[in-house]
Amino acid sequence: MPVPVRFLLPALMLPFAAACGSVGLEENMSFGGKGMAQVAPDGMVQFESRPVGKGTSEDFTVDSVGDIPITVQDAWVEVTDPNVFFVGALPFPKSLDPGDSVSFKVNFEPQQSGIFYGTLVVTMDDGSTLERNVTGAGCNDADHDGVCN
Repeated sequence: MPVPVRFLLPALMLPFAAACGSVGLEENMSFGGKGMAQVAPDGMVQFESRPVGKGTSEDFTVDSVGDIPITVQDAWVEVTDPNVFFVGALPFPKSLDPGDSVSFKVNFEPQQSGIFYGTLVVTMDDGSTLERNVTGAGCNDADHDGVCN
């Protein structure tokens, strides 16, 4: 008596299913691992308003959140207005193991009154980039007390 197909198909698939569960591949093997990073703080970073010629800075941190090391290659701020944002002393290139981080400062020093925008760009050795929008306002300080008037 012939075996119905509905019973035959599961029986034929059984060796393949058993083999899939028995290989025992470990998580994070070299061909499956991925270096990933994130930059903090999140969202657009707004620098406090500063009188023309007076600077301020914000701390940024790159965290390695992948499962293999990654190298932070470089960081800079792209601007369309006059260059008022500067990345401080660069600790790059910097190799980060999973869970490690590296911090650096971005400085804002307006040379004229107005609102300024830029994009912090951080590059990794795998060609990926992290970006964070930054903004700050420059103002006049007519009475020279270090505060915007």
